[in-house]
Amino acid sequence: FHRITNTNLRNQFYAELDRHTPQLFALYRQKASHTGKVSEVLRDILRIYDRE
Repeated sequence: FHRITNTNLRNQFYAELDRHTPQLFALYRQKASHTGKVSEVLRDILRIYDRE
């Protein structure tokens, strides 16, 4: 892929993931509040993310 497009696909993916992470977390929180179910592991991850 890199030879054809001269784009580092891995770096592009991580850059876009960083750009969309806040929106994805907001969506997750919204869905979790509607269902009342929050995984403990994801809750811990979101707490760590909020501290940063």
